[in-house]
Amino acid sequence: MTLIHCAAFFTVATKYNPAVWETNVTGTNNIMDLALSCGVSRVVYVSSVHAIPERSFPEIISEVDSFSPELVHGQYAKSKAAAAQIVMDYAKKGLNVSIVHPSGIIGPGDIKLKNHLIRTLKAMESGKIPVAIQGGYDFVDSRDVAEDILLCEENGKPGECYILNGHYITIKEMLNIIREIAGKYKTDIELPYGFVKTIAPIAERVSLLFSNSVPLFTPYSVYTLHTNGFFSHEKANREFGYSPRDIEESVRASL
Repeated sequence: MTLIHCAAFFTVATKYNPAVWETNVTGTNNIMDLALSCGVSRVVYVSSVHAIPERSFPEIISEVDSFSPELVHGQYAKSKAAAAQIVMDYAKKGLNVSIVHPSGIIGPGDIKLKNHLIRTLKAMESGKIPVAIQGGYDFVDSRDVAEDILLCEENGKPGECYILNGHYITIKEMLNIIREIAGKYKTDIELPYGFVKTIAPIAERVSLLFSNSVPLFTPYSVYTLHTNGFFSHEKANREFGYSPRDIEESVRASL
């Protein structure tokens, strides 16, 4: 019997939400405990690159074998780091479990627009986000993640972690790909990071006040765009042939 644990509570909101920890940490511990006690033969836990300790530019981030909430920022990242360490501890207890760490997931299939990144791309396409902000990150196609979770299930080693990233791209490059797809002129306008960082808390409060919804850009999401988003998937490529598709193909499929 194989178990793939990919349930998670994702948020970029500033306000602490206890459901994030309950789902991502307590829930993961419960599932790993049941898997061990029930004799599940194989487990793959879907973590996130946000669980991996942050590194300064220009270091390329690769897999680690221990995790700590103190080494990452944001309630989502802290919960995924704590959960990843729990999973590693269960591996030491004898559970046949591997961890995969996707980067920012885009791609087709999000019919109800639950994915924060897909909503952002849609806002770029519609013109609601007409200019870029300085910064960028690594994005990976949901189809590549799904395929390689299965490859990890078959070929991944117990107690090992595998980064499933795609390609680093700046927000301006992403926006211009989308504008070109939509038949619009490209833009060279980038809002300075310092300016966006200043207004992000205000935008979040206003959005929550009038619509009770978290805006696309919050202090955490803006912060993420200025962290080191350069990851290596060399290990996954070496052990089970992971090779992400072109970023433009993924962007097109997301719209």
